[in-house]
Amino acid sequence: APQNRHFNGGYWAKLEKHVRDLTAEYQNVYVITGPLYLPYKKDGKQYVTYQVIGNQVAVPTHFFKVLTLEDRAGNKKRRAYILPNQDIPLDTPLDQFRTTVIKVEKAAGLILPK
Repeated sequence: APQNRHFNGGYWAKLEKHVRDLTAEYQNVYVITGPLYLPYKKDGKQYVTYQVIGNQVAVPTHFFKVLTLEDRAGNKKRRAYILPNQDIPLDTPLDQFRTTVIKVEKAAGLILPK
C-alpha cells in the first residue's frame, strides 16, 4: 500500500527496526501489518477522505501493526499500534500510537489470530 515517503523512510522505518530488535528478546515475533482508512470528525459528523494515485490506487490514512511476542517458555503477549500515514517526528514516543488489538480489528474489519 502506498505510504507517505517521509513516513515510510522515517517513523515507519523506526517502528520496523524496533520490531526487528524485539527478536533479540523474544523467541518468536509474529507481525501482522495492514492499511486503514479511518474517519475524522468535522462539524459533528465523521468523514473518510483519502488520496487516490496512479491507476486508482487509494492511499491509506493510517497503518496498523499487531505484534505477538512469544518468550522461550511459550508465554505470549500482544502489542498493537495505529499510525497516521504522514510525517511523524522521530522523537515521538511509540507508545503514543499504542492501541488495543480489538480497536485494530474493528477498524480493519478483521479477526486477528491470537
